Amino acid sequence: MEKKEIRYCIFPVSLINGAFVNKEKAILNIFHYVIKNHMENLYHGTQIEKMLAAAEYLEIDFFKTIGSDNRFNEWNGYQDVNFEKVPKVRLKTEMLNDFYYNQKTEFEIACFCALCTLKSILGNKPQAKTNFQRVIPIMIQDNHELLEKYSKRYHRDKVMLELELSWGLKKLPIPTRGFWFSFQLDHEELAKQIVQRKQKIRELTERKHVAIKYAQKE
Repeated sequence: MEKKEIRYCIFPVSLINGAFVNKEKAILNIFHYVIKNHMENLYHGTQIEKMLAAAEYLEIDFFKTIGSDNRFNEWNGYQDVNFEKVPKVRLKTEMLNDFYYNQKTEFEIACFCALCTLKSILGNKPQAKTNFQRVIPIMIQDNHELLEKYSKRYHRDKVMLELELSWGLKKLPIPTRGFWFSFQLDHEELAKQIVQRKQKIRELTERKHVAIKYAQKE
């Protein structure tokens, strides 16, 4: 039996804004963006044919989500926003469909938004370094009450633990300076990459010191 190809959606992390208030609207914004973006690679067919083809390819039910071509064309969920420099997130369509169709608790939405935030920071790298001062504002965005809540250690650590237990996050702390993380590497490989990076930095620093001493002698 042929294995089914997994479909992914790539979208700006800023589109998760408002997910705590109306997760369906946030996911619809994402669906609209990825369908519209995929349509740019389709050169044949009418506008509605391209919409449906893009949605089908991405495994998004166009009529259950967007609803109609008129609604698609009139969509104003993120009107006049330039996403060129906004970090992107790559998630399985299956996960987005799950969040759109099924009830989610605030905690589950927090985990989803934290996942999107970390993936946007990671980009195409196998691992990255960050801190909560960077993560929480992107994760929560314009909800001041929740921003205050998830800035507290208990709540943010609870979210991170759930990501580690159930969402594939591998995380290693940096004393007083945040943490390294990855969704590709296991803990051992992540630790190895960190040690190798530190070694390269030490070697680079030593070469600079030698170069400076050599220049001073001349």
